[in-house]
Amino acid sequence: MTGLMLGLFGIANGYDTPLISRDVAVVAKHTTRHSDPANRTYYVAMRAWPPSRTIVELGAPREVYDRLSIPLTAIGTPQADLDAMPDSGFVRLIVGEGRLGLEWFKAIEFIER
Repeated sequence: MTGLMLGLFGIANGYDTPLISRDVAVVAKHTTRHSDPANRTYYVAMRAWPPSRTIVELGAPREVYDRLSIPLTAIGTPQADLDAMPDSGFVRLIVGEGRLGLEWFKAIEFIER
């Protein structure tokens, strides 16, 4: 029942809503430890909600991950350490702006600066 309610909430929030994009600062990246690179998840640590300095790690396409020249961090790096890191680059974050006030993640794109 809970899954059904969450699904309906997600549809109500995101169905046919506009997408917005914003350039956000990135500070670090890391991958999961899977032995096969094709099965790894590639994470980018970014300041997703400017002007907040809080870092959030989101999964990114491998092509974006590989093109970013930013520091590598270990899995499980403490949040305080991530928040204290300087900005090292930028990506374009594409999110949906939901009817109920919640943003939902759509994509991350590499941008040249």
